[in-house]
Amino acid sequence: MDLGGSNNMRTKHSTTVSLLAFLLAYVFSTFFKASTNVVIPIFQQQFAMSAGVAGFVSSAYFLFYAVMQLLTGPLCRRFGQHKVVGLGYLVSTIGTLVFGFAHSSAMVLIGRILIGIGVGPVYIAAIAFMTDNFEGRTYAIMIGLVTAFGGFGSAVSSAPLQFIVSKFGVIHTFIGLSALTGILAILIFSLSKSYVPRLQVEKEGSDEILGTLVKGCKAIIKSPSLIYITIGWMLLCAFQHSYQGLWSASWFGYAFPKFSTVSGYSSTVVSIGTIVGTLISEKLHKRDLPRNITIIQGEWMFALGCVLVCVAHCIGSFGIKADSTIAIVIMLTADFYFGFTAGHGPVQRMAYARTLTDTATNATVIGVMNAGGCVAVMFYQWLSGVVFDALSTSHSPNASFVIPYTILAAVIMITTAISVRVYRKKR
Repeated sequence: MDLGGSNNMRTKHSTTVSLLAFLLAYVFSTFFKASTNVVIPIFQQQFAMSAGVAGFVSSAYFLFYAVMQLLTGPLCRRFGQHKVVGLGYLVSTIGTLVFGFAHSSAMVLIGRILIGIGVGPVYIAAIAFMTDNFEGRTYAIMIGLVTAFGGFGSAVSSAPLQFIVSKFGVIHTFIGLSALTGILAILIFSLSKSYVPRLQVEKEGSDEILGTLVKGCKAIIKSPSLIYITIGWMLLCAFQHSYQGLWSASWFGYAFPKFSTVSGYSSTVVSIGTIVGTLISEKLHKRDLPRNITIIQGEWMFALGCVLVCVAHCIGSFGIKADSTIAIVIMLTADFYFGFTAGHGPVQRMAYARTLTDTATNATVIGVMNAGGCVAVMFYQWLSGVVFDALSTSHSPNASFVIPYTILAAVIMITTAISVRVYRKKR
């Protein structure tokens, strides 16, 4: 669908090729984000890292990823999405090699930092690209498509990565990944010459990176709805990426020790749920229903998903044996539902945020939100590891995960109840 811009073949071709390139780039971004779920436990054993240290090393990715969320919107307006993502992926290529060849926890940390810096721009650049080319319902569908591809990257980073690493080892696996990211970096950078946006986008002030960032922050502060979208996004990221992206395999193994060899399937099923949730999210939004109402429904669905994840890990306390097939079915069903709600919610949030912001600042506003989400992930990955170390001296390993995540689920429920009143006012 061509929306308000040039209808010539050059525009259509450049938009289609760029769209595919950004979707593929986001696959790698989410892959690296969640790959620690499989790889960090290997390094944790190899370098004798505690859960707290492992959480800190994994979370370092999100610190620098968060910085890039703040800078990417303004940088894209000044230099273009392709150049920003292309150069970033060259940095991630170096980080991937450092990570793969790590012979100490310090090298693992440095590798994660470089990868975080490199892939950090992808999501916001993709949002900026969608903003430049699509509007209305089509925009929401495209955001869902981006998130769905991200879910695929997360899925590959779990059970499939676990299999590949077992066959080829960490070093050879990440050498291959570095080659792929390097090729992708060159491809995306080269597309900058032929890309023509479909919509006329206001470029005024695009050279003032700090000014654009300040404008985006002010837009959030002035809108109660945007404030609560940001808070909800932070809590979603904290739960999803600390659970799916770091601890799900370990937690699954502790809760269901008989099935520990398939622990990677937990994160994979979450990713499958996310893909489904993002692809049908806009279908769940009825055309005659205000989008803020759909957001309210999505918030409650996600809160329930968090609770179900915690309950499913305690299935043995409800009279169902943890070593039974039915227990695994219940656990993976909870993972799927959780992933579904984690995919549905962001699509509706981003679509609603689009209606509350102008085209020139939309990507920057979402960048600020995503930066907040990254900080939340960084904090909770570290905190959950520290809490696990503290509780495991007097509680079972399973309980040491259940307690902090149950508390976080309660916080999400309370926040959701408060945000409902704000969303109903449609501000």
